Amino acid sequence: EGKTGDADAKEDIPSMSDDELLEKVQMFFYTDDTLAETFENFIKKRCNIVDLSSDEYKLEYTAVFDEYKGLFEDKLEGYITKTLNKTIHDFYYALKAKSDASEESNESVFAMILIAVTDFDIFMTMMRESAQAEADQRSSHK
Repeated sequence: EGKTGDADAKEDIPSMSDDELLEKVQMFFYTDDTLAETFENFIKKRCNIVDLSSDEYKLEYTAVFDEYKGLFEDKLEGYITKTLNKTIHDFYYALKAKSDASEESNESVFAMILIAVTDFDIFMTMMRESAQAEADQRSSHK
């Protein structure tokens, strides 16, 4: 009897489809203000390392990028594992399956956006823009 009860209890937990998983992660990514603020604040705090007088990438930029990427991965994985009770592998498998099925799908576009968010050149563009805005703000207050 105990085994049947345990099996019934597991069946009572609704299973999330791949579509639901992808939809929830996309909603989190696109609409969660706290997530956006986390990355905006990171860029603002760390943009002071950027040397605006040089187009060369310094080694320290890579270390800051690795921090940024780690923070992004922690936030995304934390949402998926803690809030949705799924694994990051469940998410990537579902995303790949949808993206492979149609390159024009919302999921395929979302996959490209996720790749862009963790792209070093795009990260450095955000860092440079933030550093320039900080420099402009300082010079306008003089």
